Amino acid sequence: MTLVSDVTPFLTAADKQISDINAANAALSATNQTQAATIASQAAQIAALQAQISSPPTTGLPALPAGWTKTLFQELFDKPLDPNIWNTRNDGGQNNNSASNLASNVTVQNGYLSIHGGKNPAGSPKPYNAGYIDTKGKKSWSGEFYAEARLRFPYGPTAYGFWPAWWMRPDDGGDGEIDMMECWPFKFQVSATIHHDYLTTSAHVPHVGKNFPTVDWTTWHTFGVEKTMGGMKFFVDGALAWDASSVAWREDIFDNTRAWHFRHCLQIGGSWGGQPTSATDFSKTYDTDYIRVLGR
Repeated sequence: MTLVSDVTPFLTAADKQISDINAANAALSATNQTQAATIASQAAQIAALQAQISSPPTTGLPALPAGWTKTLFQELFDKPLDPNIWNTRNDGGQNNNSASNLASNVTVQNGYLSIHGGKNPAGSPKPYNAGYIDTKGKKSWSGEFYAEARLRFPYGPTAYGFWPAWWMRPDDGGDGEIDMMECWPFKFQVSATIHHDYLTTSAHVPHVGKNFPTVDWTTWHTFGVEKTMGGMKFFVDGALAWDASSVAWREDIFDNTRAWHFRHCLQIGGSWGGQPTSATDFSKTYDTDYIRVLGR
């Protein structure tokens, strides 16, 4: 009897350990099931987006997205650029790429805007030239809005060094940037990004972005951003591609009445875009079918 009494505490402790292990296994199993469900949901979302952007509508204007009832601005590029709306840069270019800007590289014909690049003469301050337009000081939007454009751009090895982008900056010149579409063929990457501030001439810190699934970006696709008080969402061909609403610092930069203007450009080279190669085809153009801004 004494022996039984002596081992009882050990049996009790063993039973508790077994019970704890079973509970831990149950919790782990529940966590695994939750993670599996999340992965499956994300895979389904990616598949749905991939299917939609593989066959986007390429003519006419898409229907207004749900909740957006007013057209605040619409540029169809069916006539020369209005100088009361657009600035066309003709200057030495930006300090984070290898191209100067030529106004002659920006053309409107056949119902769309085209921006192309080229090589500068030997001995030029920068080896390449490209194009850049913006609405700074002329047209901007504040509060809540939905901005959308239909774009096509060079991609793949023959576009190495190209850096097409459609983005927004605040009129006050302060913190914040919204990149609705930014492409680096050298990185095989097409992204949307939001930026907090500029700590140096070339760095935006912090910034958060999302890479889109790879499709044929040389064909027409629409890119959009929904900016609201409390949210920021990015769309490709009408499908939600990234919800950036939960970014910790987003509210500080974007939930206000600051006005934002468009910047639309093809840059070449630099640390972000990578340099052109012997295969880079400078006859390729960055094209825009339309840009519009919607309101409630």
